[in-house]
Amino acid sequence: MPAGKLINIAPFLSPWFLSVLLLILYDYQSETVTRDSEKHVNVSNFPGNKNTFNLPFKSAGRLFITDAVIDGVAGNLVFDSGTTEIVLNRTYFRNYARTETTGQKGITGNVNDVEKINIGEINISGLRFRRIEASLSDLSHIENRRGVKILGIFGFELLKDFEITIDAVNNQMELSGTTSEERVRKMEWNKKVPDVVLKTEIRKNIVFLQGEVAGLPLKFCLDTGAEISVISSRCPKQVLNTFSVDRKVTLKGAGTATNEVLYGKLKELRFGKHSVNSFETIVAGLDGLGEAYGMKIDGMLGYNFLKEAVIRINFAEGRTSLWFNKNLQ
Repeated sequence: MPAGKLINIAPFLSPWFLSVLLLILYDYQSETVTRDSEKHVNVSNFPGNKNTFNLPFKSAGRLFITDAVIDGVAGNLVFDSGTTEIVLNRTYFRNYARTETTGQKGITGNVNDVEKINIGEINISGLRFRRIEASLSDLSHIENRRGVKILGIFGFELLKDFEITIDAVNNQMELSGTTSEERVRKMEWNKKVPDVVLKTEIRKNIVFLQGEVAGLPLKFCLDTGAEISVISSRCPKQVLNTFSVDRKVTLKGAGTATNEVLYGKLKELRFGKHSVNSFETIVAGLDGLGEAYGMKIDGMLGYNFLKEAVIRINFAEGRTSLWFNKNLQ
């Protein structure tokens, strides 16, 4: 990371809207599934009557985006597993009737109000979800930085009825049914036993995994919208002593406030018997996130972690499997 650059961390925290979207401000080189008003997904309706569906991603910096059409408006959605619900860009949906308004809070302080609207249909690369409540927020900072039309952000709330496999290296996510008969997979890494299988805690549609640093267990939230991972500044000294500081960077929230944080690397991050060495991260306060999630969290696993492994999440069984990419060669 070049010195003197600005890190923009844009989390939106309320009891209903928990998005932790980190935007690092520097450059790096049909048949449908339907969800009714009771949020039920009929897996048998995958395109082509298949039991699995591959959702392709496009890269925009360190963000994962996918094609979408929302009530006839075409653009892109950011896949951000740090948000509990669909969040739409006020620019394109400002004329919808508001059903509710709540406060919005970020890491650097209060930001703006979040308004609720009802959407008729969301089509995400061929998957259709109907009668969805969404929040409105100003997402122009993402559009302006990435130069793409961003309709909104979606996370696991729409997808939790599936078993989800995230293959960030190949820019795709596989959705499959959660019964053994529906688990028909063709990807090469499916032939291998997972390197690690972790018990998974799921709260408010957010996935929490336990890792280990310096022999101490730490709780991490999995955040596909975070362009870099984060370790809490409140972690024990034993943990922070393994963090090698590279430089200070400026943390900019969704509002106007800024904070200065440390960027560097953890010597080692462990999951089960597997180690990730020289793990890129920033050190920042996560008290606001912990308050919103209703639990203490020690860190966030972002883009750089996603590039380390293929990740499969089974919501029904509370289990996450990891295939580390260096073992898939």
